[in-house]
Amino acid sequence: MEGEERIMRWMLLFVALLAGILAPGQPARIEGIAVCTPGAPRENVVVFLTGNQPTELEPPKDPVLLDQRRLRFTPHVLPIVRGTTVAFPNSDRIRHNVFSASETRMFNLGTYPFGVVRTVTFDKPGVVELLCNVHLEMSAHILVLETPYFSSTDSRGFFRIAGVVPGVYSLNFWCEHRGFISQELVLRSGQTSTLQAILHANEVTVAQR
Repeated sequence: MEGEERIMRWMLLFVALLAGILAPGQPARIEGIAVCTPGAPRENVVVFLTGNQPTELEPPKDPVLLDQRRLRFTPHVLPIVRGTTVAFPNSDRIRHNVFSASETRMFNLGTYPFGVVRTVTFDKPGVVELLCNVHLEMSAHILVLETPYFSSTDSRGFFRIAGVVPGVYSLNFWCEHRGFISQELVLRSGQTSTLQAILHANEVTVAQR
């Protein structure tokens, strides 16, 4: 009898915990520091959540900007939601080119002068590497994601993802030198989860509080 009561208490506790995770409530937030390689520059690590994201994605109505300025693509890494159109202005007073041979989105915008803007819509998830066939030192990456819950780190390594529906997620990291690494994360109603993450070759070390 005592054994059955103990099992029943554990079942009720499990149901209560599950309800606290999955029931609608206050949006959650995740923020912190993510570092691709200790000692390396901290910007351009992409952090995103999958597994409980909305099924209907809403790309922005206006194109997202990825500039060509001072012989650099800016930003160097651009995360976007699937269906987003990206504008590629040439802000240098020399001719530039933007092309990609990536399977996710192959294109070549040709060579064009200062002041011209050309656009591409990205409707398939994955990584797109950008190059310029005029200036071989220029490169960038676009991450096309199936989730609205994403951020990229600034020069301090800081990121923030707000307005997240509570639930169980895969916490995903991507950086140019490591690729994709993920682990499970539980976000409860109204919770702010603060992380310190270091990416290794095949895993990520995460301290959460």
